[in-house]
Amino acid sequence: MSAPGVTTRRFSAGLRRAVLVLCLLYSGSAFANTVELFPRPAELEPDVAFWVQVYAGVDSNGGLLHDRRYLDVVYDEVHFPSSATASQRRAIVNRARERYESILRALASGPHDNLGGEARRILSLFPEDVTREELRAAAGRIRFQRGQADRFRDGVVRSGAFMAHIHQILDDKGLPRELAALAHVESSFTPYAWSHVGAAGMWQFTRATGQRFMRVDEVIDERMDPYVSTRAAARLLDHNHGMLESWPLALTAYNHGPTGMRRATRELGTTDIEVILRQYRGPRFGFASRNFYPAFLAAVEVHRRADEIFGELVREQPREYTSAVTPAFIEADELAERLYVDLPTLRAHNPALRPKVWDGSLRIPRGVELRLPRETLAMELEEALAMLDPGMLHARQRGIMTHVVQRGETLSGIAARHGLGIRELARFNNLGHGQVIYAGQNLQIPVVGQQVAGRTLPEDGIHKVRAGDTLSGIARRYGMNQGDLVAYNQFSDLDRIYPGQELHLPPAAAAASRQGTRVASAGRARPVASRGESDNTPKVAPTVAPDLGDFAVAADGSIVVHNGETLGHYADWLGIRAARLRQINGLSMGQPVVVGQRLRLEFTGADPEVFEHRRREWHDGRQGAFFERYQIVDSREYTVQPGDSLWTLARDHGGVPLWLLRQYNPEADLGKLRAGSSLRIPVIERRVGSATPTAADT
Repeated sequence: MSAPGVTTRRFSAGLRRAVLVLCLLYSGSAFANTVELFPRPAELEPDVAFWVQVYAGVDSNGGLLHDRRYLDVVYDEVHFPSSATASQRRAIVNRARERYESILRALASGPHDNLGGEARRILSLFPEDVTREELRAAAGRIRFQRGQADRFRDGVVRSGAFMAHIHQILDDKGLPRELAALAHVESSFTPYAWSHVGAAGMWQFTRATGQRFMRVDEVIDERMDPYVSTRAAARLLDHNHGMLESWPLALTAYNHGPTGMRRATRELGTTDIEVILRQYRGPRFGFASRNFYPAFLAAVEVHRRADEIFGELVREQPREYTSAVTPAFIEADELAERLYVDLPTLRAHNPALRPKVWDGSLRIPRGVELRLPRETLAMELEEALAMLDPGMLHARQRGIMTHVVQRGETLSGIAARHGLGIRELARFNNLGHGQVIYAGQNLQIPVVGQQVAGRTLPEDGIHKVRAGDTLSGIARRYGMNQGDLVAYNQFSDLDRIYPGQELHLPPAAAAASRQGTRVASAGRARPVASRGESDNTPKVAPTVAPDLGDFAVAADGSIVVHNGETLGHYADWLGIRAARLRQINGLSMGQPVVVGQRLRLEFTGADPEVFEHRRREWHDGRQGAFFERYQIVDSREYTVQPGDSLWTLARDHGGVPLWLLRQYNPEADLGKLRAGSSLRIPVIERRVGSATPTAADT
């Protein structure tokens, strides 16, 4: 079946209405700038019309049964009883799907003479020259998309509270205001939204991506703050556009990652969004990624004409806030009492603080920007904080913190991140020798005195080399692997350290998976594709994809070595011996692999998808540890100077790690820097209060 255009297919009644809406939307000159920045190829109009119908024509008490590939083929509009449970809704959808699968299979195998009315209607949805093979394939592509018109309408109402702030952030960065509509696609402007995969907040950042631009840890989760997360979303979109130089690609990268989109443009030899969406078959580029840009275009249009579509709406008004940065650690209930506000009010306007702060287990950290509506206080918040009794201001956090284990984390990595020995952490949590930890498990992190488990850690994360220091001794002192220390500081010569040199300490031991306890994760298995979208999951894609790099296995079964990886890693991820990898790659014993080197793999113990998953999981944990201490605040162009090396670039730009430089410069050969060439350098900033907790104030 050829890719359909608007003129070659018959639309359902709902989609015909959607196309009419689009025609009206095109009628004004105000769209000239939008169309220039966000082009709409004619071939994508059926897709945009489909999402207009989802956002404006069908509410969440129903949805559309449609063809997964050709969105103008809509079989039915399903309606749910208002009292239907989730399982009852699924049963209704499955019965309808099975009915149309049966009709399509009958059309694919039997004669088309004397067809019943329903069969004729289904056949009329396809081109007149449709083949039986195409009808048979269509029976396996039926998908359900739940309607979102009521949620979109509510999102327009909620957007009034945030739109002025969002526009200001976009204006400050020189980004088009249309990008604000992305919050409709992600969360319907719901600041407290959580997805089933752990994405959070109005802009639906995953933990891994959120940590690149915000503080996300056991005490603070800035993804839940609509103001902070808006700045983060703008930085991410600006980064994507800087790499891809195309808004259709940059927006698709918001879901799929910029590295994935660069791979798509390389494989297809084009930046044409229509060609990429129709033809790219890369790993993880599924329905959500393929439809992200058309859904965004639909959201822009429906939001702009919301009053015409839904009737005149009364939007929420923005709040006028007073804000200030906390000068010390403060008990939440004591602060609320002193400010003469109730604790729920303080909590409602500071959603980034985690529940343990509000239940008294932890204090509000030092250096956090607090926010309250101006009408709740008789003075500016900064003045009110300055008047707090000294006895309310604590120098330290409480004595025990809870760490929620993430996929890919190991006990040794968590221990190193918090300055503990692995045995000490295991003993504190009653873990036996070799006991497996698992994603979602809560671990208690002890904090004792001015030292953590007897090991003093530099608060700035930097060790200044002294006479007699060795890399192995420094690594042992801080409970980390020497190779990780070398990789983190991007040394080319392991012996060249000197007194006075500053070494940046990795936030976690990158080789944790080789040192002991590992995380048990269901993610080891191959992902199973679902037959269709769950009826209680209304969004196109509820996540912002982390940009971890291109870790895909090539068609010939080879990979390119990334920073920090070893033969031991590959052997572990493949379930084979490292000696076998040396043999098939002609490597001698002890010969290391080099970043950028291409290696051949053998998939006798794991298939390529499982290998890729394990590889990404490891890098996710490694990079997540870095972003617990640092965040990206901007990026800038840099012209390589004579004498520049990776080491000097990292040193002169705040210790940017090699893997992050590669993510920002995927086409550059960082091993052979040429004077005069241009690089994009991320600007990183140490997080306030990100040093390992050093004391308990008992």
